[in-house]
Amino acid sequence: MSGLKPFNLEAEGLYGRTVIQDLVQLALGGLRQMYHIDRHSFCYGTERGKDSLANFGLSRTNTLIAMIGIRKAEIAGYQPPIEMAPALKSLAESVSSLDTIGNVGLYLWLSSMYSASVNPLQSSGIELGSVLTRFMDAREHRTMELAWFLAGLSEFAGNSNSSKKELELLAELATETYLLLRGNQEASGLFRHSSSRHSISGRLRSRIASFADQIYPIFALARFSVVFGVESGVLSALSCAERVCNLQGPLGQWWWHYDAVDGRVVGRYPVYSVHQDGMAPMAFLALSRASGRSFSGPLFKGLNWIYGNNELAADLRDERHSVIWRNIHQSKLERYIEEGRLFLFPSARAAPASRLEILFECHPYHLGWILFAFADPDR
Repeated sequence: MSGLKPFNLEAEGLYGRTVIQDLVQLALGGLRQMYHIDRHSFCYGTERGKDSLANFGLSRTNTLIAMIGIRKAEIAGYQPPIEMAPALKSLAESVSSLDTIGNVGLYLWLSSMYSASVNPLQSSGIELGSVLTRFMDAREHRTMELAWFLAGLSEFAGNSNSSKKELELLAELATETYLLLRGNQEASGLFRHSSSRHSISGRLRSRIASFADQIYPIFALARFSVVFGVESGVLSALSCAERVCNLQGPLGQWWWHYDAVDGRVVGRYPVYSVHQDGMAPMAFLALSRASGRSFSGPLFKGLNWIYGNNELAADLRDERHSVIWRNIHQSKLERYIEEGRLFLFPSARAAPASRLEILFECHPYHLGWILFAFADPDR
């Protein structure tokens, strides 16, 4: 695989370069207004009011992901939309209260982007040796959270100046996490939501997994494979990527829910914008660099959905407010009926969607993943 040329998004020409520039600038502007200076934290989301946007809630997870994206943009030469030092200091001071393995992984990921200035192994108090048993999401082997943790371990090991002993711990934990994650992958190539052997929720619904349960493992396994030299990691990522791409909607939709066992879509809506322009590009670009395989067709098809090639023929970007609206969705009742029907009757076909609407919200993690994917798409 090492002799293959990585996929270069900008090689797609003017359209590719325009997409990059427009999305990065929009994301930087949007994150500026979603940051609460007095709390050194990003909001949970922002929603459209009568005359303006209104932020609601605070979110540590959103803050971590937004700052991962901003740091990627800063490294690429963009001016950060916020003052980073106070936000980093606030995160470091509260790191002992991290209560999910997913957020530990995101913290490691962010830390990996700062050489010696933020080093959780040395200064934060994170006890990595027990994280796989300490947190509920780890004990239930939840796929998304394990993927975040594996990505964080991989990024930290690949970028840090850790001692030999610390690197050995990172490699041991990464291998153990990799095996747990692979344990959630079915023969279809798709990942379960969690282990089927842990917890009531795991037994009842582990096979019904979201797009997030597919796309984050693709990224994490690609990075794990590169950093630790484990070729089976990228092969696992390719298996999932190929299945997800085969299931992509006719307008480029990355559908919402999958039956991991049967390898099929069981719930189409909502179609989330972050999947189209942030998470899918982030993961597929990483997998392209790891494998040499191009995913430009599905990538640009997904991006075109944002720009108006969608069910409502609506451009989901609001450049005046520097946001991208969150999703196109059905009513909850229609969604539940469709998911139940498609799950119980595998040969059934999805009915044409009716009464689709746009959710006029935007969340900071969405714009953070755009920055991570596109601020420097070759790295």
